[in-house]
Amino acid sequence: MYGGIMKLSSDLIPGFTSSAHLAMIEEFAKTLPLNANVLEVGGAFGRSTFSWLNGLSNEASLTIIDAFMIDKNSILKMKTDENEIRSKFQDVIYNMYDFFGQEKTWKYVVSNHKKNHIIKNVYPFKTEEYASKNYSGVYDCVYLDGDHYYETLKLELEFFKNSTIICGDDYFTLRWSEVKQAVDEYCQTYNKKIELYEKENFYIIYNR
Repeated sequence: MYGGIMKLSSDLIPGFTSSAHLAMIEEFAKTLPLNANVLEVGGAFGRSTFSWLNGLSNEASLTIIDAFMIDKNSILKMKTDENEIRSKFQDVIYNMYDFFGQEKTWKYVVSNHKKNHIIKNVYPFKTEEYASKNYSGVYDCVYLDGDHYYETLKLELEFFKNSTIICGDDYFTLRWSEVKQAVDEYCQTYNKKIELYEKENFYIIYNR
């Protein structure tokens, strides 16, 4: 039980990522080195963050980049994978967002995970600002699920090109065709190996 509600899992947290995608994150995270240094771009309310925490080891390090500027209209479109009435926990999340904002709500959600201690850094701004501040662009794995526009993805892929693996969401989502455009262009330009998982809507780029 969490705060008198129910046992928390990725599927209970509001968001757009499917159950299949969440499961893919968790299983893929288990294949990474025990001491993997992982970056997640786009934490939202912690739905995908929870899956990374599920799969990564206690020795891993997880860094988050998110400007925490999600708008109310986007939040209202979020739904459970079963398309049912929002769970009690989701109602709590929406109420917390109204009172405290997205960043504090995300922190509350991830604080309920037993491995939240592996989150080492949280940068509350966009990737463009992160890059301009000369923070590290090298990780064992970078997960991109923030802005889905071509120019943003192009910048992110270029900035993190020295990371071992880059993976992400929405390669097969038609309304976000710019994700596929940027990813395909990057892989062709640098001759990178890519694995695609249509059911899970997941891509994995191996930089080395």
